[in-house]
Amino acid sequence: MDEKLKNTFSPIKSEMYQLLLTCYCYEKKMKNLPGRLRHESRIFLLEEITSLRHLANGVILHICNLDDDGSKGSIRAITGHMTKEAREYIKLGEKSNQLMKEYRTKINSFKTKHRNSFIAHRKGEDYPNPFDLPDYSKEFKEIIRMALSILEGLWGRPLEFFFELGSQEPTIDLRRSWVLLKLRISIES
Repeated sequence: MDEKLKNTFSPIKSEMYQLLLTCYCYEKKMKNLPGRLRHESRIFLLEEITSLRHLANGVILHICNLDDDGSKGSIRAITGHMTKEAREYIKLGEKSNQLMKEYRTKINSFKTKHRNSFIAHRKGEDYPNPFDLPDYSKEFKEIIRMALSILEGLWGRPLEFFFELGSQEPTIDLRRSWVLLKLRISIES
């Protein structure tokens, strides 16, 4: 992709950044929860479970946003643009469009299970058990790996996502610390 097209679809990188940052926080909170529960109150448990639910909802929404038909922050939008309007990228667009269909297939049951149960299409009285949090390693990682691989394939290189806490702490490499990608999808032929 040329710089103009990358600039047009830069919101997709912001969406991925927010997704990876949310995943990082979710994973850290889940990992540290058992040790912290031993020393904290039940009020803390309520606060922590509520925070985890909202982080999980954020992950779910970011995953769904990457598949949104009408947003410049979605992989679907960029692949659609490439196949219809950017003639020089038709092959890349077609290949990534095929991968997006696989992505969409993967997230359909995920969306139904999580977005519809915890965020949309529900009534207040049937809200699920707050302790029923998604299993991060089984339900999020593979979907996010695939989305990140497709995005990097479109960009033509691995992307960097950093969070700088301050001068006293090391910079967090969200891409690397979140997951060492084993799944690499080659879009270029």
